[in-house]
Amino acid sequence: MQLFTVKMIAKRIVSFFDASGAKTGERVEEIPQVYRDLPHPTALGYKANFPDNKVEIEAQHGEYAGEGRKGSSYERRERVNVPADFKHTRRAVREKIQEKIAADDLTAAQTGDMSAAINAEMKS
Repeated sequence: MQLFTVKMIAKRIVSFFDASGAKTGERVEEIPQVYRDLPHPTALGYKANFPDNKVEIEAQHGEYAGEGRKGSSYERRERVNVPADFKHTRRAVREKIQEKIAADDLTAAQTGDMSAAINAEMKS
């Protein structure tokens, strides 16, 4: 389904009054508004319902819903290869994590990275 973006400038009338309540003046403010991901009949409805506003209708890029929006890309997660003999129990996972932490601590001390070595010491 093709989606559309409606850009329009809405007008607001601001009135000014003095202390006694008498109208002293007024001004017109223009407020830009943008509506995205609208189907075509809805986009045309904005043009019909707001004839005084400056209404522009633009077709979005992309053929299907959501393709024209920012941040709509789908990222696939990487699968981690796990050895066939690895048991997926809490104890096994906890032991694997402890081994990983111990290996990281040794490499931090061996490389001379003082901040990593101090942080590793603080963890234990």
